[in-house]
Amino acid sequence: MSDRHSSFQDAFRLGKQYFERGRYRESIEAFKAASQLVDPFTRRYGDSQLWLVTAYQASGSTAEAIALCQQLLNHPHSEIRSQSRNLLAILQAPQLKRPQAWMTQIPDLGTLSESGPEDRRTWHGSGSGREKSVVPEPEIDSSQVRTQDSPFVWIALAGLLLVTAGIVWLG
Repeated sequence: MSDRHSSFQDAFRLGKQYFERGRYRESIEAFKAASQLVDPFTRRYGDSQLWLVTAYQASGSTAEAIALCQQLLNHPHSEIRSQSRNLLAILQAPQLKRPQAWMTQIPDLGTLSESGPEDRRTWHGSGSGREKSVVPEPEIDSSQVRTQDSPFVWIALAGLLLVTAGIVWLG
């Protein structure tokens, strides 16, 4: 029994690792193997089957995922049934359509190595393709600059002094 438990743990762990790395086909096989090593009425069996549902869905096999979820609705453990109901609701929910404006088209970089240097574009600077001319700012005549203090500065300083004095007096 301990050997089967150890084999289950290894297969289950391997299935999770494959799933986390995006290798869904391998994770499906590992979760199927793990499920065959335990009694179908146990919690471990239910957990491996729930992971199998998720792997099916991630690999695009939604029909298999839904069918397995429906089977798990009759599992003896209430938590497995509850999680199965939640997954089934997600799997059967209508797919929302995404506007094209939300999508970013990613070019196929596989053809990049096949093209010659004349086909490749390089990016230089701002991306507009045109050189922007820099307009120097005109020099300012210092005789035209107003250097006397504004009355606002004196009013602001007086207000700041009054607030500071009030804080010191009340504090």
